[in-house]
Amino acid sequence: ILAHPRLVPLFHGLLGKGYRLDHIPFVLMNNKGGEGFQLHGGTVDCVSGNYNHNLAYTCHNGSIRSSLLGCNVMLVDHNPGDGGFCVVPGSHKSNFKMPEGMVDGINFSEFIQQPATKAGDVVLFSEGTVHGAMGWTSDIQRRCA
Repeated sequence: ILAHPRLVPLFHGLLGKGYRLDHIPFVLMNNKGGEGFQLHGGTVDCVSGNYNHNLAYTCHNGSIRSSLLGCNVMLVDHNPGDGGFCVVPGSHKSNFKMPEGMVDGINFSEFIQQPATKAGDVVLFSEGTVHGAMGWTSDIQRRCA
């Protein structure tokens, strides 16, 4: 993935040249009824409100940079309502912690979106964007790397 010819220009554009793998690659799998996990990430920590420079997203002089970029390769379709990867759009620009109950999806769930993706799609996101996973509802096993 790090050297895929269609992804390298995107990596260079978001990370600059000389990026590296930070986490060991792994596969996420859930069967129907599998629970999701709390929202996390964000340049400003979801719960404490503390600034986290390790996850920073910046835009300066027309250049977008992300300190840490998430890369999910979808191995099966993730249809609307199936669950799995979710994101709070625009949260990479947030300067405030999340309201009470939002990290668990109890409150303000209308602001948490699960993108529909097809097998083979790649989702790139700044770790400065608040993200998590919704419980899996599909009969087909969730798989993404």
